[in-house]
Amino acid sequence: MKKTIYIVDDEPTILQLERNILENRGFQVVAFQSPGEMLQMAREGLPAIFVVDIWMPEMSGIDVIRAIRGISTQVPIVVMTAESRIEVAIEALRAGANDFLRKPVVAEELALAVNRLLEVTTLKATLTSIQSDQAAPYPIESLIGDSPQMKAVRAFVERVVAFPDATLLLRGESGTGKNHVARVIHYNSSRAAGRFVDINCASIPDQLLESELFGYEKGAFTDARAPKMGLIEAGNLGTVLLDEINAMSPALQAKLLTVLEQRTFRRLGSTEDVDIDVRIMTTTNANLEEELFRQGFRDDLYYRINVVSIEIAPLRARPMDIEPLAMKFIAGFNRQFGRSVTGLTGDALKALNGYAWLGNVRELKNVIEHAMIFSDGQTLSATDLVLGKGVPSSSSHTSAFRPRSMVEMEREVITQTLLHTAGDTVKAASILGISRKTLWEKRKKYGLE
Repeated sequence: MKKTIYIVDDEPTILQLERNILENRGFQVVAFQSPGEMLQMAREGLPAIFVVDIWMPEMSGIDVIRAIRGISTQVPIVVMTAESRIEVAIEALRAGANDFLRKPVVAEELALAVNRLLEVTTLKATLTSIQSDQAAPYPIESLIGDSPQMKAVRAFVERVVAFPDATLLLRGESGTGKNHVARVIHYNSSRAAGRFVDINCASIPDQLLESELFGYEKGAFTDARAPKMGLIEAGNLGTVLLDEINAMSPALQAKLLTVLEQRTFRRLGSTEDVDIDVRIMTTTNANLEEELFRQGFRDDLYYRINVVSIEIAPLRARPMDIEPLAMKFIAGFNRQFGRSVTGLTGDALKALNGYAWLGNVRELKNVIEHAMIFSDGQTLSATDLVLGKGVPSSSSHTSAFRPRSMVEMEREVITQTLLHTAGDTVKAASILGISRKTLWEKRKKYGLE
């Protein structure tokens, strides 16, 4: 498709000359002797670029530039004039022009200026599109909820995105959305163009985690047949998230401390230091202070990662966020499944508000997804919701949760989930929205082994 150029000049001969130059180079040109006519057409549809004469009886070129900038701040403007004074050029550029050419018109100079500005505009549009595509799933507004706790999380995020080198610790139970908060921080910071590398320290055996984090050289160990880049190095210029940092062994914690303090590391089998520029974020669902007391976590690393931290409250502590989160998930699954569910019935909302949500936001999402798959209605009712025991909820079922302690509720939910999955801990942990390690600890705690 040809690029359209608007030219305005009160001298017909020069106007035709400029038109010929640009049309011969493949552009579609609309020529105006009247600035007013050009501006009127520009309000109806913008060209790819403007070429504007400075001295015109109806309206000065400077005023034309200002008027164009009132319509668009992005479309490039080339100024043409026989005036030799530098002050005129400066005034035009201050008014919003992008380039300044002197008459008489030199064909190659005009064509070069137009092509250069169009290339810059295209590059800017491409970069904006890429950045928009990367950040689109994770705007700050995606941190849903009007509870004081979520308002505090959004305020925290808005503050720390301006400090792309700060090490962050995100605390909270499994399923509260720590990973999502980390991605929002990354994609709204100056590191958004870099990679976001997510490493779950609890899901990788300790012997393998070291090589995954730091990489290795050929021959570093028996199966190291070729060098491999580690995940920390892969996140250079971006963000590395170390999920469940509490699961990392003390030996690896010491190596991580070196990365945080010196911004260098060594691949396994290497004697060379590798410099990196990366933001490290960590998450934990454990009480690190208790881990310090039991000497399961290094105190020097604890103090290094705990400088800037926030606790993300469990869903049961912010019940006013349940409905907006549920509606967000309904909207998402409507798009994914091609459904048109409009919302929740009153009894469904009552059931959701009365439930313990041990799996937090992740469990709520799973419940809504299940309901969207198996419900045929335009709204989700309480009978569409599978909560805790693996059976549809009812008002009597949910009200039974309220008079009991959280410990009793947690034990019952875990027990019933294990019964529902016939003891399959992988499925049970997935339903509950917790790791297998956490499930094992809770089974041991409640005598459910």
